[in-house]
Amino acid sequence: MRVVNHPVNQGYGAALTSGFNAATGDYIMFMDSDRQFDINDVHKLTPFVAEYDIVAGYRIKRNDPAHRLLNAKIFGLAVTLLFNLGVRDVDCAFKIMHADVLKGINLESPGALINTEILSKARAQGRSLTQVGVNHYARLEGVQSGANLKVVMRAFFEILRLWWRMRSYVPPSGVVIEKPPTYRGYALFGVAAVVGLLVLRGMWRLLFHK
Repeated sequence: MRVVNHPVNQGYGAALTSGFNAATGDYIMFMDSDRQFDINDVHKLTPFVAEYDIVAGYRIKRNDPAHRLLNAKIFGLAVTLLFNLGVRDVDCAFKIMHADVLKGINLESPGALINTEILSKARAQGRSLTQVGVNHYARLEGVQSGANLKVVMRAFFEILRLWWRMRSYVPPSGVVIEKPPTYRGYALFGVAAVVGLLVLRGMWRLLFHK
């Protein structure tokens, strides 16, 4: 085991990126360490690694507080509208992928958008993906920051920045196999939906989480 440490917290995406850069194997698997996943569920994913470039877990039943579930709905809607990835649980922190998927794609998202960036850039490369259900448990360790308004707003602006960068993204091969959606309507409707749902989120917290 080798520990990769940031003396100062640089964000979730930066932590994953440092881990990816330090990895030396043919496959990379990652999961969160807050005990919401069971490492034994990796056996549900491994039968597919020979056939697919990315095996993405999705939470069969998400065990999170109501406001976290609402945040996830907001985030998922924005990602669906702006990136059209076709993934049912884009932020599920339980994935296996071929290491060469990550090499040289220059991940830039320091925070919550890291999974969206990985899958968006992998799709541009024409990488194959399958999805497998995994168990999800109530959080026992660590402190959640996803309900923090500053974190939510930062993630919102990260979504827009990533969407803009993906307009001109070219994989290391120099060939874009699958271009991202180009309809302005996706962006406009996505922004309107996210702003509206953020307002609803604020009302929810005001009424039920004082």
